[in-house]
Amino acid sequence: MNAILDTGLDTGADTGSQAKRGGAKIIITAYGSLGVVHPCLAIGLALKARGFAPLLALSASHCAKVTNAGLDAVAITPSVDEVAATAAAELGITPAEAIGRALEDQDFFIHKVLLDYLEPSIAALEEHLAGAVAIVSARQTLAGPILAEKYGIPFFELHLQPMALLSVDDPPFAKGMEVLTRLPVKPLRRAWNRAWIALFLKVLHRRYAPRVNAARAKFGLAKLTSTPFFQINLKPVMSLGLWSSAFAPIPADFAGALQLTGFPGFDSESGQNEALDEGLQAFLANGSPPLVFTLGSLAVNAPGSFYTASLEAARAMGLRAVFLVGENELPAAPDIIVRDYVAHSLLFPHAAAIIHHGGMGTTAQALRHGIPQLVVPHFLDQPDNGRRIQQLGVGDVVNNDDYTSVLVAEKLRSLLGDGAVKARAVQIAAAVADEDGGAYAANLIAARLPVPGSQHIDQDKGQYH
Repeated sequence: MNAILDTGLDTGADTGSQAKRGGAKIIITAYGSLGVVHPCLAIGLALKARGFAPLLALSASHCAKVTNAGLDAVAITPSVDEVAATAAAELGITPAEAIGRALEDQDFFIHKVLLDYLEPSIAALEEHLAGAVAIVSARQTLAGPILAEKYGIPFFELHLQPMALLSVDDPPFAKGMEVLTRLPVKPLRRAWNRAWIALFLKVLHRRYAPRVNAARAKFGLAKLTSTPFFQINLKPVMSLGLWSSAFAPIPADFAGALQLTGFPGFDSESGQNEALDEGLQAFLANGSPPLVFTLGSLAVNAPGSFYTASLEAARAMGLRAVFLVGENELPAAPDIIVRDYVAHSLLFPHAAAIIHHGGMGTTAQALRHGIPQLVVPHFLDQPDNGRRIQQLGVGDVVNNDDYTSVLVAEKLRSLLGDGAVKARAVQIAAAVADEDGGAYAANLIAARLPVPGSQHIDQDKGQYH
């Protein structure tokens, strides 16, 4: 088994129509962590397999991965390290402290990571629009929808996690939104949640719309009438949810407006096919299934006491462990093995339990392989993902501020000693095993694109013909 799930699954698209569209450029914006990049890469690879020419627009941190995977890439924002260093220099703190603050303070994250680079990202992406027949993007990556609106390019909207929907029927569980309810009385629940979500959006509009509107004005667009990051001014051709219905079904208020694709399956550090290194293979083969501790590709840069507390917990339980630590360090020992990163699809099948931050990509891989999870949410969608894991009966949650070796050991003993948790995890894994969200999304996009004729972008007039 290699670390890139095949994306050639035939899900019923009209291949004759696809052939007519061969070579057409489709821009996919994928600015963010690996939880954003990997699903977009899966879609891009599937579109390429169908004869399209996808261009991924993303952070400089991930361009090499994309090109190694065989796709074209353009950097529209600096690398994560550059963003952290710039913010740190402005505030007189270290880059690690800047990343830590971004994880703790969502307002800081939005201003310093998203809005500070909005205008340059729009300008950089605009240079690559020639020949594009579609833009595929999440709402949160503002450059994509802004340029689709400006030039009238067909826009396909990606929702990377259930929280992004802001559903009144399945409200997000997130910092600042604790007032939302899941009361069993549907009319009351809907009215309550609708009122609070409207207030939430109004606050966000007042807080962030001025900076977004300043950028829009520079690119010839009217002021935003909706809320940045959660609403857009143009109607998408299609809205795609990149997760499994086994994880979160379509809420009633999005019935008919959202198409779930299943989990996309791309998983590779280098972008190419990978295998476990010999040392890790030997460790996994010569002992009991280990605990796996990981903080993904962003929170790993500001881990706090996560790794030291985790090591103490594993030792207290007498269990072996694999630690994915990025640039952090842990002392070598016979009962642990430390790597900077390992493709989750290769490692997770060997795990007894997976302790992670709750990022969408890590959560999906753990579900795909039927492994109990202990989620330690850090920011944004992670608390919501953790709550869903808990409700599915396949894991539990520990607040990041409460993460101690004693509590973690207690939670893990409970998870590993509960046969129902493992049985439920295996059941969910069976439900998602054959999903290929990248291929399904590619077929949905291909089926809704016009056959190219005279369509082109007139950037002087700001129109798509």
